Amino acid sequence: MNMKSAKCLIVLTAVIGCFYTVQLDACSVCRCGDNAFLFSERGFGLPGQTELQRFWFSVGNLYSTKSNALTGDEGTGTERQREIRPSLRMAFNPSQHASFMLELPLQYRRIVVTTADATDRERSSGVGDLELSTVWTHTLSSNNGRFYTGGLAIVAKLPTGSNNLRQMGERLDEHLQAGTGTVDWQLGAAASRLTCTSRFFTSVYYRRNGTNDFGYHYGNAVLFNLGAERPLIAGLTGSLQVNGRYADRDHEIADMVENTGGWVAYISPGLRLSLTQALGISAAVQVPVYQNLYGVQSEKAVLSTGLSVTF
Repeated sequence: MNMKSAKCLIVLTAVIGCFYTVQLDACSVCRCGDNAFLFSERGFGLPGQTELQRFWFSVGNLYSTKSNALTGDEGTGTERQREIRPSLRMAFNPSQHASFMLELPLQYRRIVVTTADATDRERSSGVGDLELSTVWTHTLSSNNGRFYTGGLAIVAKLPTGSNNLRQMGERLDEHLQAGTGTVDWQLGAAASRLTCTSRFFTSVYYRRNGTNDFGYHYGNAVLFNLGAERPLIAGLTGSLQVNGRYADRDHEIADMVENTGGWVAYISPGLRLSLTQALGISAAVQVPVYQNLYGVQSEKAVLSTGLSVTF
């Protein structure tokens, strides 16, 4: 297979991945992975290589499924959730040290509740919650072509999605709402070692979630990441990461919500292809290697894809 054919195959795979089967982590508000440093166009490029005063756009889609045991007023059984999440991301680099990014998703969700008595299905759709990120990076030291970089990030999630979607006059389940109805904050720090041919990086985040008007509070979470990337052939870069998350249990009013929260860790290989100087695509898969979740929950593999354009 020649280089042109290989690029076409990767492009086709990424495009199909944007619309086909993906399985996402169980927490519906905290995705595993680095959603500020690595999603910003600035990233951790070598000093002097960042294109300033440029806009970067990305579109993608996630298809997610989750299942957990069901107890409470609905009866005893199983609850299965499915979500299709196309999103638009935009980043801007005003200086060598700062980046700003926003992400606006659309939500298409379905829940199937199965008990001994019946099987019920409910659907919803709508604009999701807007995330705004600010990333600051600085070169800490350099030695023989090796650059050591540190960074800080702050992320705010705003309640642009409706948290009061109704059907037949009744408010839908919390996990069918397009937004969480809260202002949430996420703080992070990262470090990176770069050369002309490779990069090693690590980051950690703490996410503080609010409580909405209906008394629901998604559990606060810690996200951690460790990874490396290296060029494979001209225009193609490979990466390997460990992505993990610990989330507290959710609470509704003063009651703890069963089958929420816990530990999970993934091994995540990925590829990034530069088609032109301004156009690129990426794809990565997260494979769960450790789970210690509260109650009865199931985590599956995660596939993420993206198409980015720089102006």
